[in-house]
Amino acid sequence: AIDLEFLGLPSSARDDLVPTLFDESEQRYKKIVQSVRRYPPCQLGIAVFTEKDDGASYEVESFAIPLFKRLPHKQVFSYSLSAVSFLANNNFDFNKV
Repeated sequence: AIDLEFLGLPSSARDDLVPTLFDESEQRYKKIVQSVRRYPPCQLGIAVFTEKDDGASYEVESFAIPLFKRLPHKQVFSYSLSAVSFLANNNFDFNKV
């Protein structure tokens, strides 16, 4: 399994980056690209599942890879307070970014 953690996601109905059911594929892709540029991913999560010998259960190994790159001084990026709160409430280690 692969998972990305972001510093925010568009959430307001007024935000023109929120995907809708009426978006064409190209529109949705452009919105996602703009969202990732506005709210960069800060961590990649990978989980590897291995079936146990009994065939009825799995072992899982999970890995968290920090992605947040150092930005030049005066570089501006955005984050969402709700996203940061979510990450903090789920034990995200901000010291690794």
